[in-house]
Amino acid sequence: MAWEQYIDQEYNCVVVVHKGQWDDVEPLFQLKDLVNRPDHREGMNILRDMRRAQFSSNLNYNWFSAQRSAFLTIDGKLGKCRIANVVGSEAQFGIINQIRLIMDDTWVARMPFMDMLEAKRWLGLPDDYGPDLVPNEITLPFSVK
Repeated sequence: MAWEQYIDQEYNCVVVVHKGQWDDVEPLFQLKDLVNRPDHREGMNILRDMRRAQFSSNLNYNWFSAQRSAFLTIDGKLGKCRIANVVGSEAQFGIINQIRLIMDDTWVARMPFMDMLEAKRWLGLPDDYGPDLVPNEITLPFSVK
């Protein structure tokens, strides 16, 4: 469980970069940490770069369904916003899309992407936003699952 989190007040956006194993504790723990930060404001969009993360096999439709009420509680603190999840493989895209489907009726819009530039545009960020933090293209040194 490793992530870096940056709150950008100017662009009303939180950037979260995940690296290493993305286990069944991290999705909720990271969001709980975020909403409890004094510099987080309700309604901030989230750009989550998961291209370097390796997903735990426990993260599946059943797990996300079982955690729906916990996500709803956090969504209430996030407010109306967008979460762009940028992933590194089609398998990860499918897993993140399950979250979108399970949580589709809330005020938080979630969308999976395999292209960072598309995610930035969906959030209304400039194409050149955060080149050192969330580059538009990366070379993955390993196979992501």
